[in-house]
Amino acid sequence: MLLGAIALCLVAVLYASTHPSPWIWSSPRWEVGAPAPAVPSASMPSLSNLSVPGTNLVAIVFGIMLAAVALGLLGLLLYLLGTLLYRVVMALIKARVTARPAPDSLDTAGALSAAGLTPAQLAATTQDALRRLADAVTPRDGVTAAWLAFEDGAAALGLGRDPAQTPTEFTIEVLRHSSAPDKDATTLRRLYSRARFSNLPTTRADIAAAETALRHIADTFDAAHIEAGAHR
Repeated sequence: MLLGAIALCLVAVLYASTHPSPWIWSSPRWEVGAPAPAVPSASMPSLSNLSVPGTNLVAIVFGIMLAAVALGLLGLLLYLLGTLLYRVVMALIKARVTARPAPDSLDTAGALSAAGLTPAQLAATTQDALRRLADAVTPRDGVTAAWLAFEDGAAALGLGRDPAQTPTEFTIEVLRHSSAPDKDATTLRRLYSRARFSNLPTTRADIAAAETALRHIADTFDAAHIEAGAHR
């Protein structure tokens, strides 16, 4: 290493001896009272910009837990509302089914109070039903036409049928407040329902049963009419 330093000095001397201009060295001038060069100050990081490792992860996990709890509460609320609505609907359906009469019963709730066919109207309707029964081409048409005569007679009263009632239910209610025997009216309605709303055959025996019921209604009216005349 010492040899290298000596060699470097020799090279410098040789170069100086061959250079035309002499080397001039001047010492630096130090001015008393001159301002010191400005040294850039290191900026300290703000505490608000500092982030603790894992803080974002904790916030995300906490947010997910809150969302899960909120969804669970919402699901529970929807379940309770659905259960309540189901119970209310089932209670209404049960009340309606309970209020409806048996298929062969004439005790039907309706909008009527004490209105029905008058004896004269019942007599005319019964005769119309007998005529339709005799003029029908088939037993099915005859049984159907006989009952429709009573539906037409009930509609002619102009009482206004309850929207919840079918024409058959309305006619049953009208006959219930008339002098027609319940047994005969039930027989006519049962024969009509089977003839119109089922695939079961309608026979001559059904025609005979309908005619018997109609004539019994007519006989009952005649007997009541005779008895009423005797008391006058």
